[in-house]
Amino acid sequence: MSDLSPVLGRLEAAADFLRQARQLALDSQTAENACCCRRVRQNIIPVFRLPNEILSGTFLLYKAAMYAEQASCTHGRPDPLAWIRISHVCQHWRSVALSTPQLWTDFHVVGQDPQFVMEMLALSKRMSVTVKAELYKGRNPQPIQALLAEIHRVESLELELAPPVNRLLESAAPSVAPRLRCLTLCSTDKDSLTVTPMPTVFNDCEFPVLQELTVSGYRLQWSSNILAPTLTRLKVTCWGRYAAPVAAILQALALMPLLENLDLSGCVTPFPLAEQEALLSMAIKPVTLGRLTQLCMTTTSIFMTTLLDSLIIPATCKISLCLRSTSIVGNTSLEPLSNAILSKLSGKTTIGSTTPFRTLVICKEPPTTVVVALWRDVLPVNGLNEQHPDLPPPDLRISIMLYPVSVDDVLHMCGLLPLWDIEVLSIAPGQMEEKNVLAHLPSDGAETHYGADHR
Repeated sequence: MSDLSPVLGRLEAAADFLRQARQLALDSQTAENACCCRRVRQNIIPVFRLPNEILSGTFLLYKAAMYAEQASCTHGRPDPLAWIRISHVCQHWRSVALSTPQLWTDFHVVGQDPQFVMEMLALSKRMSVTVKAELYKGRNPQPIQALLAEIHRVESLELELAPPVNRLLESAAPSVAPRLRCLTLCSTDKDSLTVTPMPTVFNDCEFPVLQELTVSGYRLQWSSNILAPTLTRLKVTCWGRYAAPVAAILQALALMPLLENLDLSGCVTPFPLAEQEALLSMAIKPVTLGRLTQLCMTTTSIFMTTLLDSLIIPATCKISLCLRSTSIVGNTSLEPLSNAILSKLSGKTTIGSTTPFRTLVICKEPPTTVVVALWRDVLPVNGLNEQHPDLPPPDLRISIMLYPVSVDDVLHMCGLLPLWDIEVLSIAPGQMEEKNVLAHLPSDGAETHYGADHR
């Protein structure tokens, strides 16, 4: 029996070979049949016989729907290039997709080969492109370097960079971005208290048509070329610890007369006491932003209300002002805040038509937090009294979350504001009495009071 073992082994090997060969033949036949079915299907199913113009439009809608679905996805990391699979359905669809340049003008660069960027730029056929690019520590910088080399093609660019890799892009620094209208620069260290210096890649670049600029997590240099005079929207967000002098900010804003939307969040630290006193006494030249429609400020220093007071803006500008808790402790005076609000309500630092202001809402929130939100239009109060029922209804509300501040500070601020109605949403027990808060109102003024537990 042992003499037959080699023979049996060879027979089993031959049988395995025949089975594999048969399976390969079956797979090949199946693939050929599937290919034939697809060719027949393309001639039968109506969607495959659509005119190229309709099919390309359908592809664009499909891509937009994929982006919308990924934006709302909360599970896992979405694939920004998943829509490209539509070009793999059949040869006809692929040829239509490749001949639709609009389909390739919006793409995402993560860690692909530089050739990917060049292929996308080639497929877009010289049209302006919108690009979102990410470069984390340890990633290959060549794709973004290739993109920056073609910056003259880019209309909208969003860059999210890890601080250590900023220097790797210096060799690809562009000199001019002739089509760039929207630029977003984000640091990957979003939660770090150490503020990242601005990337130097755009230091010497010119932006002749830049309209929207968003800077997040970087220490913005207010004298940088990136603050182009053509800007209509500027958003600066940074919670790190660094100083941005008011004078430097105002000087930069003075060179951007077309601004319509300005959002400054956390771009300054609390000032030392000596600087606070100097800030209150120094004469700051006001800056007029005649086209501003929305102003948002979030800061850790109440003295940054000086910036608000130094901006001459349209009376119809919508303002949101938030003072975070870092420096709002103890008996911090609300006088700078009150003065800034009054400068707008009186028309001293606004331009345009007037509408009455009537409502103040006082809320109590967690300790060491004072948040002031000016909702709706901040307008002068010329003619505010009960003798003018023909005036428009109230369209400004100030919500103030107070704790801990002294009762005198609150009453001082409320006493200066030209209030007619006051709505007290929540006051912590023991902090102040309702009659003290409402004492300055006219005898027939309206009032609404909710308890401390009201939400």
